[in-house]
Amino acid sequence: MKKIFLFFVTAICFGIINTSYSQCAYDNTIFLTWTAPPNIGDQVSTTCNYSGEYNRVTGMTAGYKYRISTCGDPDFDTQLTIYPAGGGANVGYNDDFCSTQSQIDFVPTTSGNYDILLDRFFCINDNAPPCMTMVVERIGPVNDLCANAIPLTYSCGTVTSGTTQNATTESVPVCVTSSTSPGVWYTVTGTGGAMIAETCTGTTFDSKISVYTGSCGAFTCVTGNDDACGLQSRVKWSSTFGTTYYILVHGFGSASGPFNLSFDNTEMTNQACTSPIIVTAGAYTGNTICTDNDNAPTCVTG
Repeated sequence: MKKIFLFFVTAICFGIINTSYSQCAYDNTIFLTWTAPPNIGDQVSTTCNYSGEYNRVTGMTAGYKYRISTCGDPDFDTQLTIYPAGGGANVGYNDDFCSTQSQIDFVPTTSGNYDILLDRFFCINDNAPPCMTMVVERIGPVNDLCANAIPLTYSCGTVTSGTTQNATTESVPVCVTSSTSPGVWYTVTGTGGAMIAETCTGTTFDSKISVYTGSCGAFTCVTGNDDACGLQSRVKWSSTFGTTYYILVHGFGSASGPFNLSFDNTEMTNQACTSPIIVTAGAYTGNTICTDNDNAPTCVTG
């Protein structure tokens, strides 16, 4: 028995037997209640959180990205665990993101209230000094996830400004070009004619565009592009009237930043009188979005 015991101690000391640490149990006491920061860059914080306490953050919105952090305060080795308010299955955990401190980038799947538990390493909750600074910051764009795609109206000259900074890198099918960087989502309804979207003007990073039909998590690729105009992108596709198209703006490699997404239709083949489409009996679809005014003579109507 002595030999077995000595081997067991030696095994632990020299790492032969590994012990892993996981999410801390929901057994802390409440310290403060905060309202979730509503805008990108907004934050709430406390300067003296003891291990064994939790902060309840109310009004967190599904699809928004929040950063919970104790980084920068070396008072003790922290662990952070996130639970729905009142307990249940944990939905987030971190230990040692920044040296011995912790940080979680958290995207709620359900809007509501969440409890952020602060523990000392080994899940110790002694409610004793020293104390830590904890910060909760809203960092992600509204349309970070496909489920929160922003609907846009396809019209000539429409420019929508956005950013992919601090967005999530979602797993999507390769669509002409792969998606490896943070991205944000928009939707547009098909006009029945050609549609063009681009990031060619006012975009400050190496951008990509991917266009899908279907639904979040069940996409069919329509088209995609990387570097149609310098390091920026431009896509064109023939749309079906009434079909919803999902537009993902993302970047090359891990690039991210602010962008302008604009719509154009300068490639309509029959927008000038000199290049009409010759028709025969039948039905035709098309659109006049982004076409020129030829100032034709009045013919019954102007």
